[in-house]
Amino acid sequence: MYLLLWDASALAQRYAPEIGQPTINALFGAVPRAQMITTVISYSEACAALVRKRNQGALDAATFTVARSALRAEVIDDPDFGVLMCCGRFAERSKMAKKARNIGKEILEALREIKRGEYGRVINVPDVADTREKTGLSQARFAQLLGVSVRTLQDWEQGRRVPSGAARTLILIAAKNPQVLLEVG
Repeated sequence: MYLLLWDASALAQRYAPEIGQPTINALFGAVPRAQMITTVISYSEACAALVRKRNQGALDAATFTVARSALRAEVIDDPDFGVLMCCGRFAERSKMAKKARNIGKEILEALREIKRGEYGRVINVPDVADTREKTGLSQARFAQLLGVSVRTLQDWEQGRRVPSGAARTLILIAAKNPQVLLEVG
């Protein structure tokens, strides 16, 4: 017996209109659910892809709601669809809908592993609002120097989002030496 492993991209294509969707739908129709597996990470990434498409306007609210519900129903709630859970150094095939889990305990253990440096990495970003205040710049000017919108800067300052890439590096530099950003501006 073969297993069909669904990655995040394929799962997202199943539930949101995209090139390749007919092929994905044909596979979903042809392969028995007992031969389908995915990972918790792929499921989470597929959910995130749907949210991004909704936020970008590619999906309207009704289509998004239907897609999110269908994804959960066909993958998580279907006892025949296998979900690989990866936690620590083991992976197991799980029937998530039938197994009682202690999510809090799993998250806590995963955080402890990250803190010990076993998986992933933790990047500390200085407080964006404090950094901007040190420079004495307005939100509009600070955002312009970082190459982001004022809305994005506000999201960072209020903790709704976290800066990444070049913006994070510039904020780290500005936090250590606010004058550098002023010299550029």
